[in-house]
Amino acid sequence: MSQAGDVASPNSVEFVRWDQMAQLERYLDSLSIQAYAWREAKWQRDFTDLRAYAESVAPNRDHWREMLGTWPTADERVPLAPERHVLAERADHTVYAVTFGTLSGIRSFAHLLVPKHSAAPRPAVICQHGMGGTPHAIAGLVEEEDAYHRFGQRLAERGYVVLAPHCINFVEWRTHLHNKALLFGRTLMGLEIWREMRAVDLLETLPEVDSERIGFYGLSQGGKMALWFPPLEPRIRATVVSAFYSERTKKQLRASPHYRPFIETREQSYFEPDFLTEFSDYDLASLICPRPVMIEHGHHDSSYYIEGAREEFYPLKDIYERLGIGERCEWGEFDGPHEIHGVESFAFLDRWLNDGTPPNERPAPVDETATPPPPVFVDQAAIQAMRDDTNAQHDSYLDALAEQAYQVRESRWQRDYTSAAAYERSVAPNRQAWLDMMGGLPPEHERVPLAPDRRVVVERDDHTVYSVTLGMLPDVRLFGYLLVPKGIASPRAAVVTQHGLGGAVQAVAGLLEQDDAYHQFGRRLAERGYVVFAPHCINTTPRRVRLHNKAIVVGRRLMGLEIWREMKVIDYLQSLPEVDPERIGFYGLSQGGTMTLWLTPLEPRIKVAAVSAFFNERTRKLLTESEHYRAYFTTDEYHQYYPGQLNEFSDADLGSLICPRPLFIEQGTQDRAVYYKEAEVEFARLHTHYERLGLGDRCVLGVFAGKHEIYAKETFPFLDKWLEHEPHG
Repeated sequence: MSQAGDVASPNSVEFVRWDQMAQLERYLDSLSIQAYAWREAKWQRDFTDLRAYAESVAPNRDHWREMLGTWPTADERVPLAPERHVLAERADHTVYAVTFGTLSGIRSFAHLLVPKHSAAPRPAVICQHGMGGTPHAIAGLVEEEDAYHRFGQRLAERGYVVLAPHCINFVEWRTHLHNKALLFGRTLMGLEIWREMRAVDLLETLPEVDSERIGFYGLSQGGKMALWFPPLEPRIRATVVSAFYSERTKKQLRASPHYRPFIETREQSYFEPDFLTEFSDYDLASLICPRPVMIEHGHHDSSYYIEGAREEFYPLKDIYERLGIGERCEWGEFDGPHEIHGVESFAFLDRWLNDGTPPNERPAPVDETATPPPPVFVDQAAIQAMRDDTNAQHDSYLDALAEQAYQVRESRWQRDYTSAAAYERSVAPNRQAWLDMMGGLPPEHERVPLAPDRRVVVERDDHTVYSVTLGMLPDVRLFGYLLVPKGIASPRAAVVTQHGLGGAVQAVAGLLEQDDAYHQFGRRLAERGYVVFAPHCINTTPRRVRLHNKAIVVGRRLMGLEIWREMKVIDYLQSLPEVDPERIGFYGLSQGGTMTLWLTPLEPRIKVAAVSAFFNERTRKLLTESEHYRAYFTTDEYHQYYPGQLNEFSDADLGSLICPRPLFIEQGTQDRAVYYKEAEVEFARLHTHYERLGLGDRCVLGVFAGKHEIYAKETFPFLDKWLEHEPHG
């Protein structure tokens, strides 16, 4: 236990946590400001004429397609095979329930509204609802009027063929599917854009539709689709974006009295990787150009501030004006909240899809003696069943990708076991891919001097504890404790000891009175004669998620920034006269175990690594429920999902990037975060690589009868052996 005067106060512990969070947040906020210039540099628009303009933005369009994830492979593309049945007969149109094939195992649901008395093919509009909405509301099949004001029904009465597809429409399910898709290099929006493409395919099969006159109109999340989909679908001839268009950086990241930014919500699906590095809302709308586009916005919309929408509209309008087609870009504002207006927007669709008039060729004949058909409404149970079915189909589709990912990963590794040197050369492309997945290293202009600030915290019998801050990034200084044994005659081995979520760097250094899962392992290593550095990491889930989201939209990754932090720690240790720069190890628990496994492949100066309470069968830990642990998809730990991760990297694969260096896996049998049996399965995959190189003794699994905690009884001797360290005391 700690001695008197050897205890950190709770206030000092929390200050470190808060201060590190605040510094990183300011750094990421500065990147979001720089992103305006980054975006501008990535566009080379040519306004000579419409053809030149289209050619000049083609690379941006291609990049947009890539950013939304790999399109479905040939074997995932299924026939439309549409099925439709009549749901309601109205005086001037028929309402159908329709399903059609979109992906393997997924049939999308929509309502199709077809006007009667049509002598020729009509223009059509895809009407997309948003969060909490339904195609039933758009089609007028629910009794209560809501923000959609039955705009699909009104367009059908105006003479348009209308298709109202269902989208995933609740935050919890969008977040789950968004995170799951990311792991396989997909995005939920990419899958949904494919659905809209199939919706266009469906409309083109209908004899009632003129395939040269198809428009798109969406509200809120549907407005997002109206902005994100037409840049990739030239068959959409006119677009109305309602209650979504905004100054995107502000809406994503900036607090405001006028709206709630997404960073302060649970709407994880709005944080697409790298988005703000190239695309603002007006940039995306500029990919619709030269086709007509209208932005519809209410004065009292509390989700999207009208002034932010206006601010973003002006540069878009300028693009159309410079091309001599200013009349194709329209602004429609109205005195209302977050809702469909349908006045200027209906006239806009008439103008660009039907020469300025509603497409009714002749109204339905009026029979004043006939009894009007009774209204048809769909009950909530049926609506919920449709939602559940859509969610389940997408979940099953992504589960199939998870199974396929095992083979996909295998195909991306070409290991050469003829020698250790040949092996390292053979995995070099995978090492680079891992660095890229982590967002790369900071550019040179962000690499600041160490400028260490070191102060004595406590003198113990056999070592001194210092608090240390080091330069990490512009205006960001990392914090940690340095423990230096006394009486050092020659440079010693050093170990970086990393805590995890909920933990404190003070606990690792033995500066807290109570014992916990870390069992003061940094202090114990110092007593054993090691120089120890215990860095602070962002250690609460809400803080990690917030920084993860801020980082991912500006092309960085929180773990990438933290990997850089650990590299700076290594720089510092190598600068100390008490440290042998060739004998540095790394040992972390839980999130600290993550850091050990994720950093060491990228940091050759780490000579031996010990992963405690993290190494696992990663696909299952992320996605599969178990009686033995809680899978991440049932938690709010959204920072655990990285784009394309499961397409190339299992835990064994990452361990294989540490090979041929020594690696110890420590795991408790009563750990409720990591099931030791699955760790054993994954370890067998990893150990094969060491064995084939004749280095089996360098890769060891230590299972102990304990919980989610540091054990150290086998790990310490492993570190001693491979760091050539003679323990003291």
